[in-house]
Amino acid sequence: MATPLGDLLRKERTKRKWTLRDVEERTGIHNAHLSQIESGQITRPAPNILFTLAALYDLRYDQLMQLAG
Repeated sequence: MATPLGDLLRKERTKRKWTLRDVEERTGIHNAHLSQIESGQITRPAPNILFTLAALYDLRYDQLMQLAG
């Protein structure tokens, strides 16, 4: 079941027309891990991953941390 965090990250990725592999190439975060975050299988990603994704998608880090709980 998707989470608000996963939904936001998927929306930002698809808005840019990027695949999970595109994000993996830009961040070094494995595409399987990204998929698990987007799908809600991982609900509390590590802070460093959220920081990296916030920078990539030009989002506020504190917003991602709040969504992750």
